[in-house]
Amino acid sequence: MNRYDISSDFKKKFVEENKSVWSKSIKPVYFSINGEQAKASSNPYSMEQAEHGLVVFPYVYTVISQKDSSLVPLFFCANGDIEDYIVIDGWKLSFSAPTTSMYRCHSTSVYMEKDSLSIDVKISSPWNIAKEFPRIWKLFYIVKDCTSQIEVDYAKKFFENELEIENLKSKNLLAEAEIESLNMLITSYKQLLEKISNLADSKKE
Repeated sequence: MNRYDISSDFKKKFVEENKSVWSKSIKPVYFSINGEQAKASSNPYSMEQAEHGLVVFPYVYTVISQKDSSLVPLFFCANGDIEDYIVIDGWKLSFSAPTTSMYRCHSTSVYMEKDSLSIDVKISSPWNIAKEFPRIWKLFYIVKDCTSQIEVDYAKKFFENELEIENLKSKNLLAEAEIESLNMLITSYKQLLEKISNLADSKKE
């Protein structure tokens, strides 16, 4: 079976096992992943020749008497594994568990982790996955080369400020993060000196 057929079977079983999911609401997004590039498509066969494939199924489900949205992912890894996560160079990328009933889906997160290093980023909406995941995947490719948490945190800060993630490639993340920390210390030190000076002036009066 090709990736599309497998994903179709997965979707069918997912709906069968989760009766609160509205089957007609599911709008699969197919990603062809090669290196640091993840390209979204509505064409189910677009991922067949890619190094890795990913299908994300955003959906609507019933929670009590209302409705909400969530998503469930399916990765096709280059080594033949089919999972709801992917591991590259020891780094694992996964999504928060899909919500299908009982609770509202307040947010969807993507997690990246290796040993003691970790990072998580939010997806604004399951329905925005086609737009947002390519940036997240580029961030993953940056993060997986990090060897310290300070580098990982700096990469996340850069990402959350919506700066061009490509610019991180040309930076020494550890050096940049240390410079930023030093600048913050200098600013705090200046503020402390100013407070001391103001206190001394007030005593003279």
